[in-house]
Amino acid sequence: MSDLSREKVAKALLHPLKAAGVKWMRYVFVDISNQIRSKALNIANKEVEENPEVVLDGTKTSHNTNLFTCYANAPGSSSRCCGVNMVPNLETLHILPYSPTHAALYCTNVSAGEQAADLSTRAFLEKQVLLARSAGICFAVGVEIEFFLLKNGKPINTRNWGDDAELSDTADFINQVVDMLSAQNNVCSSIEISHVECGKGQYELVVRYRWNPLLIADSIITIRQTVHAVAKQQGYRATFLPKPFADMLGSGMHLHLSFSDIEGGENKLAGDNEYGLSDIGSNMIMGVVKHLPAMLAITLPTCNSYSRMKKGLLSGYKQNWGVESREAGVRVCRDVPSNICSNIELRMCDATANPYLAIGALIAAALDGIKNKYALCVPDEGEELPNNLADNLENLKQSQFFKDVMGSKLFDRFVDIKEKESQHPVKDIDVY
Repeated sequence: MSDLSREKVAKALLHPLKAAGVKWMRYVFVDISNQIRSKALNIANKEVEENPEVVLDGTKTSHNTNLFTCYANAPGSSSRCCGVNMVPNLETLHILPYSPTHAALYCTNVSAGEQAADLSTRAFLEKQVLLARSAGICFAVGVEIEFFLLKNGKPINTRNWGDDAELSDTADFINQVVDMLSAQNNVCSSIEISHVECGKGQYELVVRYRWNPLLIADSIITIRQTVHAVAKQQGYRATFLPKPFADMLGSGMHLHLSFSDIEGGENKLAGDNEYGLSDIGSNMIMGVVKHLPAMLAITLPTCNSYSRMKKGLLSGYKQNWGVESREAGVRVCRDVPSNICSNIELRMCDATANPYLAIGALIAAALDGIKNKYALCVPDEGEELPNNLADNLENLKQSQFFKDVMGSKLFDRFVDIKEKESQHPVKDIDVY
C-alpha cells in the first residue's frame, strides 16, 4: 500500500470513530494461555491527527508477553525479551458498546521480518484454514459457550436446566449481552439460542454456524469480553472457569464442525453407510478420534478443565465416537428434522482453551483424517482418556503430528507454559 493510500485508509477509518466520540484504539491479541491482552492508542492525540497512518501500524509488545502463564505476568519459560508487532486486521474494527470511547482491532503478531510470528495463535488458525482450502476443503464451525453468573460470589439463582421463569428473571442481562454482540457483528457471529444450563446460575449461548472459522474464534473472544463487561455493569460477576463449583456440572465450550468441498458447498459428512456417514466424513471423524489424546491438552488446557470431564457428566471421556452420544469423545450430530448426519461435536473443550489454537487443532486433525483416509472404527467403544492435564501434556509431547502442525516454537512454548500451569491449578474465577 502506498503512503498516499495508507493515509486515505487511515483517515477513512478514523473519521467515523472520532465522530462517534471514540478516543482510544485498542490493539487486541490472545496469548498462548488464553489471556486477552491489549494496548490502547490515544487517537485524540495531536500526533495522530498529523500522522494518521500510525493507526494502521498497530503497536509493539514484548515477545515474552506471549509466554506468560495464566497465573502470573511472568514468562513461562526463559527467553530473550524482544519486540513483535501487533498488526491489526482492519476487518475486525469495532466500537466497544460497553466502553464506547474505545474501539478495538484484533491483531496478528508479526515478527520484524513481516512474517507471522511463530507464537501468534491467530496466525496458527489462519494457516490451518488456508491448508484446508488448498486441499479443496472448506470447514464450518459453530460453538456453544457456557458460563456462570454470580452475585456476592454465589450463583444468582437455584433453578434447573431450561427453567422458563429464569429466562424472564435474566432477560435484561441476556438482552443487553446479545444487543452488544449484535453491534459487534464483524467480530461475532449471531447468537441463535440462549437457555439456562444445569448448574445454578449457569447459562449457555449458542453461536450461529459460519463458514469462517476465524470469525468463530473471534466470536468467542468477543463474547467473553462482552459477558464480563455487562455482568460488571449490572452488579454481577461472570466466570467461564470450567468447574467453579464442585457440586455442579461444569461449563464447556462445545465446538461443532462440518465441511464441504469448495465448489459445491454441500454437506460432505452425510452418506449411505450403516451410520448415515460418507466415506470422507468417516475419514474426517477418525482423524479427530485418532488425535484426541494429544489434542486434549490444547482443548482442555487447565487443571480445572478435568474436573468436568468424567463419566456421567455429558462431557465425553473416551477416545471414541458415537451418533448423538453426549458421552462420546466425538459426537456425530443429526439434523432436525431431516435426521441426516450434519456435523461433529467436540464436547471436551472449554473456555480456558485459546480458541484459535483449539479450532485450529480440530481442523488440522479432521483434515489429517481426510488426507490419510483413516478407516472408521466401531462406535461407542474406546479407551478412557487421562483425566488430568499432566498425562495429556505427555500425550501431546509425544505427538509428532501436532509438533509439525503447530511448528516447533509454538509447540514447545505451549507445552512449557502448560507444564508450569499444571503446578499452579487455577482456582480464581476471575482468571477466566
